[in-house]
Amino acid sequence: MKPDDILRVRAERIKSFRVAAGGAKSGVVPAGMAAFLLAVSPSRVKTLVTTGRLETISQGGQRWILFSSLCKYAQAGEQRSSGR
Repeated sequence: MKPDDILRVRAERIKSFRVAAGGAKSGVVPAGMAAFLLAVSPSRVKTLVTTGRLETISQGGQRWILFSSLCKYAQAGEQRSSGR
């Protein structure tokens, strides 16, 4: 997939998720959902978490990714793309 296609898919998925969540901009998602929403592999999500690009919380022995950090990461990708 071309970088522009990835950004388009990412934006569509995040928008659909927000609509399904009642327009929410906060909350948490599991790592698998984060990978789907960002159109990246699960290993890329793990790298993004490790490097601090995605924020997480731990609850009930499971790690959750903050939806707001997914949105920030996606917006940063769009800004880099438009700044070429």
